[in-house]
Amino acid sequence: MKIAPFVAASALLLAIEPAAALTPNCEKACTVVITMSAGCGSGIKVAPDPVVVPPGATADITWSIQSDGWAFDGGNGISIFLADDAFEKGPGSSKTVKFKNKNKGPRVFKYDVNLVDTKDNSKCKLDPTVVNQ
Repeated sequence: MKIAPFVAASALLLAIEPAAALTPNCEKACTVVITMSAGCGSGIKVAPDPVVVPPGATADITWSIQSDGWAFDGGNGISIFLADDAFEKGPGSSKTVKFKNKNKGPRVFKYDVNLVDTKDNSKCKLDPTVVNQ
C-alpha cells in the first residue's frame, strides 16, 4: 500500500488552502515586532506571523527588534527565500530591516530572522512566513 504520495499531497493541500482564508494584517505598511525573552533557548518570537498581504496590495514591511542586547546579524538579518525581485530591500539598522513587498500575486515566502547577541556574539535563527494573497 502506497500512502506516502497521498500523505504528501494532503499536506500540500492543507498548506495551500488556509493561505486564502487568512485575514490580511499588512495592507500598506506594517511592523513585525521581534522579541527575545531570555536568549536562544527561549527562542525568537515574531508578531504577526504570518504577515498576510491582501490581493493587489504592496506593503512596506519593517522588522523591528524590541529586546535589548540583540541585533540583526550583519547584512543577513532578514533573508527571504526564493523572492527573486518580489521584495526590494530598503533602509535599515542593527535593530530594523525594511523591505517593500511588491506582491506579484498569490505566493508564500519563508524567511529567516537572523539575530546576534551583542554581548557574546552567539547567533539565533527563526523561519516565519509572508503570505501574498
